Amino acid sequence: MSAQVRFRTVIVIPKLSASGAERVALNSAHMLLKRGHRVDLILLENIIQLPVPDTLVVHCLTESRKICKTLAGIGDYMLAGRLKRLIRKLAQDDQPVDLVLSHLPAADRIVSLSGLDNVWYCIHTHYSVEIAGFMQRGRPFRAWRKQRQYRRCYQHKQLVTVSDGVQVDLREQLKIQAHCFRTIYNPFDFENIHRLATQACARLPDTDFILHANAFRPVKRHDILLQAFSQLQHPIKLVLLTNNHPELDALINHFGLNDSVIVAGHQENPYPYMHKAKLTVLSSEREGLPTAMIESLICGTPVVSTDCPSGPKEILAGNLAQWLVPVSEPAALASKIDEALDSEIHIPEQMLEKFTEDRVYEQYCQLLSRSLSDLTV
Repeated sequence: MSAQVRFRTVIVIPKLSASGAERVALNSAHMLLKRGHRVDLILLENIIQLPVPDTLVVHCLTESRKICKTLAGIGDYMLAGRLKRLIRKLAQDDQPVDLVLSHLPAADRIVSLSGLDNVWYCIHTHYSVEIAGFMQRGRPFRAWRKQRQYRRCYQHKQLVTVSDGVQVDLREQLKIQAHCFRTIYNPFDFENIHRLATQACARLPDTDFILHANAFRPVKRHDILLQAFSQLQHPIKLVLLTNNHPELDALINHFGLNDSVIVAGHQENPYPYMHKAKLTVLSSEREGLPTAMIESLICGTPVVSTDCPSGPKEILAGNLAQWLVPVSEPAALASKIDEALDSEIHIPEQMLEKFTEDRVYEQYCQLLSRSLSDLTV
């Protein structure tokens, strides 16, 4: 399909909170809108915590999913019916729907049950690690249910993965036989990130600091991060762009870091922090394509990361691969952070080109062309 053709896309996602996948979905909508395409955003429930452009039409299937969650499978069928009726209504106006992009498992289940055409499911993370985690915690039935859910939802479907590692995971670990696989990296507006990075921010520390810009969730392994930070040789602050949480406070206290860790909360504009930080650190046990890593590199700030599945090794490639460390090894992470703080790290611009909006946009145009022509792998 020519890049001049203007098409209509529907993006389905559970809600718009501050998670990475939800920001990615909104960035994708921005990317298409700026190029003259029509975009409708459909939320499963009316939770909007991110800034939405005036040109983006937002629909909510329900105010709250509490009742639907209580009804489990019946609730999913109810939402699937509402989604199908809404798409049918949208298709009756002056421009039909050309492409449906579904993000995150909760939305994927609803979209799959709706039986819509021209759907691509966007997979953001490494599901086999999640399933293995349930097994390790002594929850085999939960692990079995998750695996069955993913296979039922994605088997013989059209799948977009945010990294090659996520695609390999689906193929080899979950044994998903998709109708079609495509790896398309998340789009980043470099010009806008550079602009926002230079905005004034009164809360920026007036001393050197390293940055961790992830929500407080088990897979982000703040325990490993804080243990590593407690072992650093460099006297430096650690800024956490996450909201306060009792368990986080307990971890900070456990490692004796009350005077050196700043919990700055969620930031609508995190880029001034990324721009000023000496280093951004990722300590996750699993990812898909970690947004904060790419944004930090765009801001010119080096990154040290765990070599978790998946994404980091596709971002820190070439000479930057030396800044990857094994998962769950705080001593190794601390040593690499100290080494990075003593080093002059060059970030090659050409390594970031694959994350530009122009490159990603062309891939979505190709994806739409394939979807409409109903090609097979």
